[in-house]
Amino acid sequence: MILTSSLSKRRGLVDQVQILERETERMNRENERLNQLVEGVQSDVLKELEVRKKLNYAKPGEVLVLFVSPSPVVTPSPEPSWWQRIFK
Repeated sequence: MILTSSLSKRRGLVDQVQILERETERMNRENERLNQLVEGVQSDVLKELEVRKKLNYAKPGEVLVLFVSPSPVVTPSPEPSWWQRIFK
């Protein structure tokens, strides 16, 4: 009687382990599918942002604002006077 009870419990545990292993495999496949979906979406968003930035592209209804820094002004150094050149 005890042996039969132990075997029955063991079989029940083995069944539960198999069910959980199948569920784990299913969830791993679903997780991989979702990760690929997220990577694709992020990739598309990053591509769009990069294109918009480089080409100064705005979507309809958006206002594009460009910040342009002024070119540096090169000031020539003053010519030394004739006496500075002599005593140099």
